Amino acid sequence: MDRDDVKEALGIPQEHYVATVTPLGYPAEQPEPGSRRETKEIVQFIR
Repeated sequence: MDRDDVKEALGIPQEHYVATVTPLGYPAEQPEPGSRRETKEIVQFIR
């Protein structure tokens, strides 16, 4: 995350190093949950 555009957006001096950025807050919109696969599609029984 040590990018010039990140430093500019957050007002961080260029001589500082940005190791990571952690977003906090709530989304503006709540997306609909995606579809789920059936258990039998992802679980395999071996006998």
